[in-house]
Amino acid sequence: MRIMTRTQYDAIVDIVTGQKKIIEDKEAEIKRLKEQVNRLSYLLDAELKADDDYNTQEDMASLQHEVSKIDFPNSSSSTSKDVYDKLF
Repeated sequence: MRIMTRTQYDAIVDIVTGQKKIIEDKEAEIKRLKEQVNRLSYLLDAELKADDDYNTQEDMASLQHEVSKIDFPNSSSSTSKDVYDKLF
């Protein structure tokens, strides 16, 4: 059986302590990065929802604009009474 010297033991303890410190630092970095990913995901979801809402509003505005260009014969804004006469 081989026995270590005090110097060898101290060296191994220093290495293990150093590795534990590195692991703790990496775990803290992982936690920070996960929080950042969660925050960015939340912001992306909020942006996508805002885009969907904007696109829906834009689509509705476009549809209303297109509908407003249609000349309905019975509407009060209709200037063509000929169409009204032909229908009735």
